[in-house]
Amino acid sequence: MCISCALSQTDGKYTLLVGDLQPLLDNTKMKRSQFCHVEAANILNIHGVPNIWHIPLLLRNQNAHHSILKQLNLLSIATPLDLEAWTRRAETFDNLTDSVRIAMVGNYVGLTDSYLSVVKV
Repeated sequence: MCISCALSQTDGKYTLLVGDLQPLLDNTKMKRSQFCHVEAANILNIHGVPNIWHIPLLLRNQNAHHSILKQLNLLSIATPLDLEAWTRRAETFDNLTDSVRIAMVGNYVGLTDSYLSVVKV
């Protein structure tokens, strides 16, 4: 089940970003590649992560940077990725245990659907 998809074009080449709850299986990736006319290497799967800090790490593991740099013709001047500090930050957020109280102030707090995305978090 695809939650969201985005197709972007750079110089006639496409990248497909797929937001889903689970990682894409290889055969699913190949089907999307064929039907969307996108190279399989350019299909990036952003699936469930513990917190938002893991998304760049997930994209790095799928070589998203390589696909993007290649499309922008910047591979020759790119420097190696250094996400060590970012990885530590993601791990720090994974281990947070203190709870916080959040107060909501607004015109429509009495309506159940008004701030649904905030309430679900």
